[in-house]
Order: sequence, then C-alpha cells, then structure tokens
Amino acid sequence: MTKYMNLSGKGDAFLYQINTDELILIFRSKTPGKGGKYVYNTDSMERHNLEEMMRLAERGEGLRTFINKNRRSGLVDHAFNVLVDVDETDFL
Repeated sequence: MTKYMNLSGKGDAFLYQINTDELILIFRSKTPGKGGKYVYNTDSMERHNLEEMMRLAERGEGLRTFINKNRRSGLVDHAFNVLVDVDETDFL
C-alpha cells in the first residue's frame, strides 16, 4: 500500500493500491488499528472513471473530491467496504 500524498491537506490520510483493474483505498477508522477498505473496479464504475481515480491517487490530490462528487451523481460506487487491520504508522 502507498500513502496518498494529500497535497491539498484536506481530508483524512489514507492508503491506496493500484492493481490492473481495481483501486483499493484504506481510510483510517475511528477504531484504533482498523481501517475502512474500499475497492473500486469496473464492476462498480466505468473504466474511464476508474482510470481517473488511479491517476488522481498517483498525483496525490483531488481523489476524495472526485469520489464525493461522483458518488452523489451515481457514477462511482464502492464495490464493498469492510474493516481491516492496519498499522497506524502507515498513515504517518
């Protein structure tokens, strides 16, 4: 997992992983040592939206805004969300 650079300084820290056809995001949870895992793939959105999310993740800016904006319009949906164990130092 790679720490999202969050160049804007807005929002919480999170980790991401880019695979061939999916983007995995892990956000800090309010539960210590846990994180919310979200998987985005072509089952949950069109390929061009997934590719844009991957580009924004690598750029380190604009990803959370893109997700929030496009979830409201129905263009982006989480494939699933589960709590996973995380190492808090990964977010530092």
